[in-house]
Amino acid sequence: MKMNKPSQSIRNIFGTCTASCLLAIVITTPAQANTSATNTQWTGNNSSAWTDNDNWTVAPNSGSDIMVTDSYSSQNNAVTYSNPSNTNPGGNLSSAFFSLLVDGSSNLMSLSQSSDSLNTGTLRVGEVGMGTYNIAGGSLNVTSSAIDGNYNPQSLIVGDYGTGIFEQNNNAAPSSVSALEMTLGNMYGSSGSYTMTDTSSTNALSLNINDREVIGENGTGTFTQNGGINTTGTLIVGDGTGQASNSYTLNSGTLIVNGATSIGNIMGDTTNTASFTQTGGSVTTSAFSMANGCMTPDNGGGCAPGSAAYATISGGNFNVTGLATIGAGGYAQYTQSGTPTVSTISNLIVGATVSSLETTNTLAKPGLTSQGVVNLLGGTLHVSNNVVIGAGDSTSSGPASIGISYGTNGIANQTNGHFIIDGGLTVGQAGNIIGGQGNYNLSGGQLAVAGSLAVGEGNGSASGSGVFSESNGALSANSMTITTGSNFNYSGGSFSLSSGTGILTNEGQINITGGSNLTVSANIINDGNFKVTGTSVEFTGNFINNGAYHSDPSSNVFNGLIVSKNGYLTGGLGDVFKMQGDFYSNSTSGLWSTSTATLEFTASQATHKMTTTGTAFGQYDWGILKIDSAASLNLNGTYTVAWLDLMDGITQLSMLTGNFTIYYDASLAANDYLAGISDNGHLVAYNTPSINPDTSNVPEPSTWILLALGLLTSLLHRRRLYI
Repeated sequence: MKMNKPSQSIRNIFGTCTASCLLAIVITTPAQANTSATNTQWTGNNSSAWTDNDNWTVAPNSGSDIMVTDSYSSQNNAVTYSNPSNTNPGGNLSSAFFSLLVDGSSNLMSLSQSSDSLNTGTLRVGEVGMGTYNIAGGSLNVTSSAIDGNYNPQSLIVGDYGTGIFEQNNNAAPSSVSALEMTLGNMYGSSGSYTMTDTSSTNALSLNINDREVIGENGTGTFTQNGGINTTGTLIVGDGTGQASNSYTLNSGTLIVNGATSIGNIMGDTTNTASFTQTGGSVTTSAFSMANGCMTPDNGGGCAPGSAAYATISGGNFNVTGLATIGAGGYAQYTQSGTPTVSTISNLIVGATVSSLETTNTLAKPGLTSQGVVNLLGGTLHVSNNVVIGAGDSTSSGPASIGISYGTNGIANQTNGHFIIDGGLTVGQAGNIIGGQGNYNLSGGQLAVAGSLAVGEGNGSASGSGVFSESNGALSANSMTITTGSNFNYSGGSFSLSSGTGILTNEGQINITGGSNLTVSANIINDGNFKVTGTSVEFTGNFINNGAYHSDPSSNVFNGLIVSKNGYLTGGLGDVFKMQGDFYSNSTSGLWSTSTATLEFTASQATHKMTTTGTAFGQYDWGILKIDSAASLNLNGTYTVAWLDLMDGITQLSMLTGNFTIYYDASLAANDYLAGISDNGHLVAYNTPSINPDTSNVPEPSTWILLALGLLTSLLHRRRLYI
């Protein structure tokens, strides 16, 4: 933003002036008029023709300040411009101090052009009253970069203190407008609109702004593009702190921004909004940002409640060749829908934490946390590098945690469409002073991350935290990390990491729920908490458990499971730990609890290995030890089970090898097929009149009393007796 509020002296004058007085004041401001030139006023006494000298107080010439106003006219308020010979009046009026004003204090003044060329240093449409400029053919060239008293560019202004309307089409002939800068809705209370409509299949339609194109400085600005080509250096929608709603709508045509596009450049202490809507056409910009910052009022507040920036993409192509930032100092929301919609972005940040600006920019709150939201409802969003949902600050300067905070500063909601990320995705990025907070909610569509997916990040001075929730859709990534204080919640959909060769590292919390079966194609290292509730999950890679694994109740299928010294398992009735590979445990944790759970070895591997060397009492205690048909097991250790379920019957005892002892409860009918036998000390029955195991080597059997009652009714429907 380059403009401040009007000075107190001007505001005082405005309070006592009529509209005609205001016009005189504005015209005689040195920065807005050529003091050595003749003021040429429109009278309209004879006709509406620009070329009729009788319609002017003084015949226009190249040194004039031309004023198409109703100050000297009560009729012919619609002026028609033409200059076929390119001579005065009009024509080659290119002095840097030459200005053209279209404004009505009592009536709407309009200037229409359908051919020829009009050149002017500056152009204001709607200075303090109402003005309209209509161009249906020919060219308009605004060549100057005059500066007003507040050091603001005053090249082309539509709605300065008043109401301005600019309409461009190519109905009569090829139509082009060019200017160094353009502002719609300049000062507080003003309104400016620009409509660009392609009405011809043969005539070109173009708008070229060399520097800044501002839609809403401190007033209200609207731009509607229905075809043609709009090319500008930078595009700003909403650049001030006035209480206004500013918008750019692209329905068709091409928008080219050679520099940066900003939607909501400064969000003020009064409620204001900025929006960008695309239903068709094509956009190309080098950078794209939304809600860049808050104007800090004297009382120390931040952005006013309700101040926001919105981008809605529902058709066409949207391309950002550099960085796109959604929420860089205020609230911003980006929504994409529509099957044919394609958005291509180089790098994407959703929700940036600002702490680097407070030492250099008085417009930024120290430690300000913004909030960005991305809603992907359809189409394709393709990011060629990296995506951050909830960014941490990137500087080590300035105080932390001062000013406002929206809490979670980055949110992504995907219900459909394709989100393709060629780099990595971070949900909750670390920072130097302030860590980011991010949420990603996947309920449909496809999210494909070619690099790593990090939920939370802890490699900065301030850790970032994140929550990733998947209830439907498809998630794929090369690898995945959940850091301390972060969560991954799964209740539906598909999930895979690098075709099964990727690594999932959990230092935080993983929750798997839902009735559908989940297959996780990854190697897993669990250093945090892993909880599976009311579902079935299969891990096709190796699972190393250094933390807590809770089953409540669920079916858990492991290709290979290693439980380290600090790791442990918990499960109860109805929980199944099914091994398709080997099972090793060296746990010393007293939190292990599987005394009523099932441990099963499948026939998917010819010979399984089970080795238990830790001192954790619970790891030797299982409700059911089940060996599937044709499966063999090499095991080491001493185990106590209620039910030893050999699916091939007593003949399968020969397929149990190793240095082991299994105590089983002979009082259970499910074990009748064993007939209370022992096998060279490997198999020992307890709870029988004739066999009393050495209690110094056997865990306390009282835990099986309740299990014996429960298993007979809830777990056993049949029992084969093999002899």
